[in-house]
This record gives sequence, C-alpha cells and structure tokens, in this order.
Amino acid sequence: MFALLTLAALAQEPSSEHFILHGDAPPVGAVPEAGALIVQASAFGLTIKLFYCSASLIAPDVVLTAAHCIEPERMAREQYGVELDAAELYFTRQPDVSAFSLTSGERPELPPDAAHAHLAIAHPDWVGATNLIGPLGDNYDVAVLFLDRPRFDQPLAVLPTAAEAALLTQGDPVELAGWGQQNADSGPTGQLRWAHTTVGEMSATELQTGPLATDPHICFGDSGGPTFWSSPLAAPGTGPRRQIGVTSHTWDDTGCANAGGVSTRVDFYLDWLDQTLRDGCANGTRSWCDPDPLQQGVIPPRVPEEAVGGCTSAPVGVGWWLVVVAAGMGRRRRGAIAVSAGGERGW
Repeated sequence: MFALLTLAALAQEPSSEHFILHGDAPPVGAVPEAGALIVQASAFGLTIKLFYCSASLIAPDVVLTAAHCIEPERMAREQYGVELDAAELYFTRQPDVSAFSLTSGERPELPPDAAHAHLAIAHPDWVGATNLIGPLGDNYDVAVLFLDRPRFDQPLAVLPTAAEAALLTQGDPVELAGWGQQNADSGPTGQLRWAHTTVGEMSATELQTGPLATDPHICFGDSGGPTFWSSPLAAPGTGPRRQIGVTSHTWDDTGCANAGGVSTRVDFYLDWLDQTLRDGCANGTRSWCDPDPLQQGVIPPRVPEEAVGGCTSAPVGVGWWLVVVAAGMGRRRRGAIAVSAGGERGW
C-alpha cells in the first residue's frame, strides 16, 4: 500500500529496517470501491503521466480523497523544483499502474477506464500539506473530485452514519487499501495492496491505523485511499463495510516504519460532504445526479424500503444505481467551472 503523508515526506527516504506495509495483493474484487489517481501535466516541454495518490468512489461521479492529493503542482514545485502546467487528475480502478512512475522508463497511454476529474474541491479549512503533523490533529485533509462521466461499473464506498461511527473504538479491526509503497526499499509501486490491522489512538477528526511496528502500515502513495471498518448497525442485506477513514499522514518522523499512519475520519466531515455533493447537483457541476433530491448528497448505507421517485429499493454497494440507469432516470449535468476561494479548482 502507499501512504502519501505530507509533501515533505514524499522527498524522504523511509527507514530500511522495516517493511512498511506488510500488505498483500487482494483477491480479485476484494476492494472494488478503491481507485488510483494519475496526474497528467506538462513539464520540460513534455507531457508526463504519474501515479499520484489513492482514492475511492462514493457516488457514480464523485471520488473521495485527501486534500493534499489535489495539489500536484504544489508538490512538484516545493519538493522537486519542477513547475507543472495544465495538470489534470484521472481516476482509475486498474490494480497495477506501476508504468506511471518516474522510474518505469515507460510513457504509457492513460488506462482505458481512466475518468477525468474536471473539478476538485478541498475542505474550505484545509491550509496545505505543510500543516500536516502527527500524531493527531485537526488538518481538514479531505477533498472530493467530480468526474466528467459517471462510473456505473464500480461499487461505491459506503460512508458511515454518525450513529454508526459513534461505535468505533480503539482496537477495532480495519482494512487498508492503496497503491503505494510495499516495503522499505521500493518506493511507491503503483500496485494495489490491502491489509487488515487495528485502530490505535483516535480523536474526533482523525484515527491511527496500525499502532505497532509489526502491524500493516499505510505508507507513501496510499494517501487518499480508504480505511474500511465493519458497522455493528448495518441493516440486513446491505453489508457492514463502511469507509471510516481517508489516508492522510504519518504518525511520527520515522515515516511509516514504526507507528503506522493517520487517517482523516470521514464521519466528522459528513455534513460538509453531503452539502458539497448537493451543491454540485444544484449548480450543474456534477455529471450525474440521482433524480431523487433526497439521494443527491452522501448516499446512505441503506436505500429506503419504499420506492422513491420510481426507484426500486436496492442495497448500496451492489449496483443500486444501475436500477436508475435502466429506468432511464440517470442524467448528465455540467456547467461552467469557476475557481473560487472556497477550495474549488477546475482541472
């Protein structure tokens, strides 16, 4: 896995004494909600494409990631002295994007399933990756990407309700997923890995994963990727897995070696996420919106029992949106994209 921690951390060499993740290649279909981010930009007169971060799909046209993952230009400028022009982000669920690395020697085309993110929105209180510090803090390291076209071929990551998240406790088992660094000597690989570990310390806004040195750890390149947790309140037939976290930063200055990493707690930002998704439907910047206004924000863990707006009830995460598409109720909405001071940027 890969834990993109801070921009400064990207330039550091991790400890050579520990495996960073202790992760494995997941069975086929184990983490279908997750995806990798690739940045395409101009530099030195060339067009470059690089694997950049991890992420997850939370609506057919909305990707959830870390706020520092939508700042490739800042990272390149501050850490490498390279100016990127016309940077664009793409979301793909390909399990291997290792060809999109600085060391691969290849110049591949984008994956065939790559979906362009035409708008990136960071939390308005995010102030930049240089503010990311461990162990726990209020960093607002969360962002969403609006895709040019919805993805109906991929299950969605289900976010927890506030009532579910209130039951999260230290020591709970969690799953980690990401495309980043697998061991101390490799650097981010661009190959999907996952692992099972436990929750360490928690605050209202962040949680530690893999508190022991021998635990699986998120590491460089996993930033923006999901932390999954099983909800004790899951409704029958819907599945218990919830995305409780978004990989954010290291726990201490040893990188990923000794004390795991820190994930942004999704439940703390549910209101902001819900309003951001609804605003995207209202102003036309989303490419797809459920015809039912009640379903245009954060998708609840369970679709209501009663059919709403002609939609048949179906469990989230098993293709409920296909019912909408099949009924001819999907729609494409786009509008002019403006850069604003509220954390939005168009790609």
